[in-house]
Amino acid sequence: MAMKPTTHYTSWIAVICLVQMVLISILMEMPIANYHIVGDTTSGWNLGVDYDTWVAAKTFYVGDNLSEFISIPFSPPSLTFF
Repeated sequence: MAMKPTTHYTSWIAVICLVQMVLISILMEMPIANYHIVGDTTSGWNLGVDYDTWVAAKTFYVGDNLSEFISIPFSPPSLTFF
């Protein structure tokens, strides 16, 4: 005699899917802090730079960070396959 599948497990799956959809929609609405390089990579923190123009092209949010451009040489790691 074959057992009839219960709706108990399907209701839990529906609840889990609903919770996941709610969490995803909440996370999509959360702003993520940005890092802004003052004066971009050309001007930096220097006298004589028109920062009013630089600021006018940006949108800042609470939690954003301002920093200066620091040139650090980067070499990607070599990948070794066995």
